Amino acid sequence: MTSRVAPLKPSERVRMTGNAHHSPYDKSFWSLLTTQFLGAFNDNVYKMLVLLLCADRIKVDPLDDWQGPATMAFAAPFVLFSGLCGFLGDRFSKSRIILLSKVLEIVVMGAGLLVFWALPPSRTQLALLIAVLFLMGAQSTLFGPAKYGILPELWDRSWLPKINGWMLMTTFLAIIGGTAAAGILRDTLPSLTVSQSVCVLLAIVGTLTVLPMRSTPVAQPDLKFRSSTLFIDPEARTALREHSKLRTALLYSSIFWFVGGVFMQVVNTMGTRQYGLTDTQKGQLAATTSIGIAIGSVLAGALSKAQFRAGLVRIAGMGLALTLGLIGMPGRLSSDVGAVVDRLPWFPLWGMAVLLTLAGLFAGLFAIPLQVYLQAMAPEHLKGRMIGAMNLVNWIGIILSGAFYHFANRMAVKFQTGANTTFAAVALIVLIATLRFRMQDEPLDVTPPVDP
Repeated sequence: MTSRVAPLKPSERVRMTGNAHHSPYDKSFWSLLTTQFLGAFNDNVYKMLVLLLCADRIKVDPLDDWQGPATMAFAAPFVLFSGLCGFLGDRFSKSRIILLSKVLEIVVMGAGLLVFWALPPSRTQLALLIAVLFLMGAQSTLFGPAKYGILPELWDRSWLPKINGWMLMTTFLAIIGGTAAAGILRDTLPSLTVSQSVCVLLAIVGTLTVLPMRSTPVAQPDLKFRSSTLFIDPEARTALREHSKLRTALLYSSIFWFVGGVFMQVVNTMGTRQYGLTDTQKGQLAATTSIGIAIGSVLAGALSKAQFRAGLVRIAGMGLALTLGLIGMPGRLSSDVGAVVDRLPWFPLWGMAVLLTLAGLFAGLFAIPLQVYLQAMAPEHLKGRMIGAMNLVNWIGIILSGAFYHFANRMAVKFQTGANTTFAAVALIVLIATLRFRMQDEPLDVTPPVDP
């Protein structure tokens, strides 16, 4: 069939990579890296505070766990608004979109501070905090397509694997720090109102760090809004239909985020029900996965070398499935942890930390090649909308992780298998997906072909 996706014109390549002569480590690099680090750190401090409050409820009733609904609330804006935000990333300057999103972060964190200050701990307070979590997801939805779409506008695509490695590494370093910091803040500061004040301060600092970034031109100033843009833009859908490799990369990228969404919830529940940890300790245990992802992300960038490494995705998928299977092994029954009789994991706490770190490493190796492929091989005039589509599909994966965890947790409580056994089911999903992966290695410095 004849392609309806216009090939990349030489003049268009020059226009969209006009800043390619800049060093990849210039002031814009450090500005964007710092901004997204602070934003991810702040998001994870607030999200983890809310998840810890949700996990507290299972100390009394193991079925009264709000972590699944909270995760779905955070992910829902990415599904509802990713298409629109991808459109905005192409219709307006991505550098201005990034600045606007950071200003909105200050407003959202201020709303969370108001809820903590005005209401005592209760179901009503928790419901409103989850509503603020939804708003935080909406702000992050606006930031995401601009953050990733601006990379090929600021730097040559040959640098994208390394820059993406740095971006994902610092994102997960922020997750490590934010996740661990939330528990520390809750255990050490006099109130959650004071803890949330830290989030407001971080939002202000993160807004200031945007200012040194180079301005970027509008990718498509004449782009018209259509109602279909609210989901996946028609041109982006056409590109995905005609380019099966883009479709595959999009689907497998969402698997990474599905697994990541399950991790945080299960680790909190393991820490509460199976290991009897404090909030600080639960944050530290959850952070081990992010440490592994950060290492795997940088390693994937170094191994890629301006190539898409399909073999690396396969190896990482198999390693992730094996590690998750080990984590999910049930151990002995015990009644000495909290008030709930539960089956302990097979591994002691230090062994679980090692396995979670290793699982994160394989996850980082799995995700980076797929993300880079989507950025580099999408048609130039569709990059913002294609990144929006990637966000949409990734966050559908996270919403599914919330629903999956909610169901799996009820089954684990009913049959007393232990919260960690949820990972065994996830391992099976990853294994099947990896065995069905059909992409091959290819260079990233060519215009993407379309299927005949």
